[in-house]
Amino acid sequence: MPPRLDGGLDGGPVQRCWAPAETVFATIGPTTLATAYRGDGGGCFSAASSYRLTSVRTREVVEPIEVDGDLRTPRQLAGIYYLETLVAETWVRLERLYFARPARSWLIDQACIRGEALPESFACNGRVHFADGGTGPVADEWLNGAGVVFALRDGGISAGASISQLSPFVSTGDVTSWSGDVDGLATLSSTFVLSLFDADGGRRDMPLQRDAGVGLVFRRASRTYFSRLTRSLTGELCEAETFADSGCLPGYVTAALGDEAWGPPAIVDGDWSVVAYVFDGGWVDDPQDRSFVAPSGWGPASTSLRAVQNGVVVQSPNQRRALAWHGVRDGRDDMVLFELPAPLVATGLRSSIAWVSWDGGTFVTR
Repeated sequence: MPPRLDGGLDGGPVQRCWAPAETVFATIGPTTLATAYRGDGGGCFSAASSYRLTSVRTREVVEPIEVDGDLRTPRQLAGIYYLETLVAETWVRLERLYFARPARSWLIDQACIRGEALPESFACNGRVHFADGGTGPVADEWLNGAGVVFALRDGGISAGASISQLSPFVSTGDVTSWSGDVDGLATLSSTFVLSLFDADGGRRDMPLQRDAGVGLVFRRASRTYFSRLTRSLTGELCEAETFADSGCLPGYVTAALGDEAWGPPAIVDGDWSVVAYVFDGGWVDDPQDRSFVAPSGWGPASTSLRAVQNGVVVQSPNQRRALAWHGVRDGRDDMVLFELPAPLVATGLRSSIAWVSWDGGTFVTR
């Protein structure tokens, strides 16, 4: 940040300028956007210009105010806003600003390389940790489906209405990706065999092409979907139950929540982003374009989940900050900002619970 001075810098004319404070903010009230200082004629945000914030989602306009030499928001904001300035009677966008709620977390005193949100608990590296501080059973992997809990144990999958009510469901030894709900379960093996299990015990195996990368499977409306790359390296999104008949449509999903899903764009240009899809009996491009663009320089955070996440987690260039995006709620972006004491090693976001691990522990927050 340029020095804050009462007078000018040596050797040039002076002007009153704004020094931007940040692009990603943890907000619990009015937020400082910039600090006034005296510049020597070089590049700066001139304090003589007019500025405003415009919501990316709602187009709401917020006028910043000056308080004690700082440019601040008049109230707490949530979501992504464009910072704009008035040039020749036209509002010009300067950059995107991200306003997220700070993580109100509970700590698991170990780094969770694998994690999964479960009802009233969290599984860290296979061990269940309850919100009241107690610990529960161990499994190779956990999955909280819609109204049912699944556990992968020694190649067999158990299911139940709660952790205490698990009973054997299917036996399948090789699971690289899976998804389940009250109507069934889908697993993908390392040999690209997609297996569909009905709640009544029926099973169907579908060998998939090995010359195209297959992503994670996920379920919606009791149907199973998966993404894969074609030979031309374009993405396509397929419905498993009708795969042999209807084929696949363009798209690639890496996160899904209810009737909304997100995935990487076909063409990567500039800042990292995901494009949005909506479910209307099938997955189509979101007409409201609720896509997400990460802050400049931020990119995907590491994760080892074997289930599709419910949102997107990105990390700062120094890996000391993580932004978990739950998608759009009530017309705004719902984001949580983690501030870490050391570089992160793993992240996840499911069932409205986000978690971020570093080498000394794991923060978990709703």
